[in-house]
Amino acid sequence: MKFFQEEIKVYRGKYPPPPDRLTYPSVPVHQIMLNVGGSSVLEGRLDGGRLQTGFSAPGIFTFVRANQTQEWLWNHYAELLMLEFSPKLLDKIAAEGFELTPEKVELLDRFTINAPLLQQIVLAIDDESKESASLNRLYFESLQNTFLLHLLRHHCNLKIINPNLSSGLTQLQRREIIDYINSNLAQNLGLAELATIIRVSPPHFGRLFKQSMGVSPYQYVLKCRIQRAKKLLAEGKITLGQIAQTLGFYDQSHFSRVFRKAVGVTPRQYQKDL
Repeated sequence: MKFFQEEIKVYRGKYPPPPDRLTYPSVPVHQIMLNVGGSSVLEGRLDGGRLQTGFSAPGIFTFVRANQTQEWLWNHYAELLMLEFSPKLLDKIAAEGFELTPEKVELLDRFTINAPLLQQIVLAIDDESKESASLNRLYFESLQNTFLLHLLRHHCNLKIINPNLSSGLTQLQRREIIDYINSNLAQNLGLAELATIIRVSPPHFGRLFKQSMGVSPYQYVLKCRIQRAKKLLAEGKITLGQIAQTLGFYDQSHFSRVFRKAVGVTPRQYQKDL
């Protein structure tokens, strides 16, 4: 089991076909299940309702809303990636992002659907959850917001209309954010922390920032860290481990991986080639 920001839990498991239909009690969380291995005929029933039959293969989703009893039967091995999260988390994003009250928001049941964009988001969450959540809080929070906003727009009971954010960040807000980021590159910055500086919600902040700066907050912070790293490498006054600590990387190995991915060479090679 992997934990994502202590709010979304990520599971991956392999499930052989059962000899008979399986029944599960209700749980107080939403469950988003993605097939990532194996193909089978899937039968399911929620809360004693209509029995549904479909075909599940890699890339196929099934949703189960919170507090529903479940019955399942499948005829071949399956590997599932499952995200679980509290309805309160979805309600929070709905209120902050779209000013919707909780009683108006309901996640829809989805049975054996294909959702390519959602698949990309879920796989990105799974990939990042394999690292410690402390490595990059900003990226994790951004992914979480992207996931929940996508559910609200495409898999809830209401048609979501994005608020008008055409003005973007003001010059003062841009200067405040940029100054704060550059003064705190050693810190594990979070989306909510940055949003508080200009007194907007995290979902609004992410959209405003990207509209004004052309990149996401995570991409901008990473760019600033890489630029600062190049400067420190050129000066040659401190070690790679000290640079990693100065710029908020988990350790020297984490710094080297990120730098190489962004620049194309390791920090040591970059410094050698100067």
